[in-house]
Amino acid sequence: LYPNPFTDHITLELTCPSASAITYIVSDIYGKQVLSEKAAVNKGENKIKITTMDLSNGVYLVSVMDDITKNTQTIKIVK
Repeated sequence: LYPNPFTDHITLELTCPSASAITYIVSDIYGKQVLSEKAAVNKGENKIKITTMDLSNGVYLVSVMDDITKNTQTIKIVK
C-alpha cells in the first residue's frame, strides 16, 4: 500500500494465487467506515488505485479481505 503518507490516492498492490475478489475498507481512527469497495483481482500481481482526495487529514486503517478465504489484513496509513 503506497504512498504513505498519501494525498489524493493510494495504490493497493497485491499478489493473488488465483483469480478472485477482494473487499477493501478504509476506516478512520475511530472505526467509522469512510470508503468500501469490492474489486476483482487476477492471478498474479494486481494494482488497485483508491481515490482518497475527499478524505480529511488524519490516520486511517485500510483492511483488505479475500472474499473466498475471508483472510483480512489491515494497514495504518496517514494523510
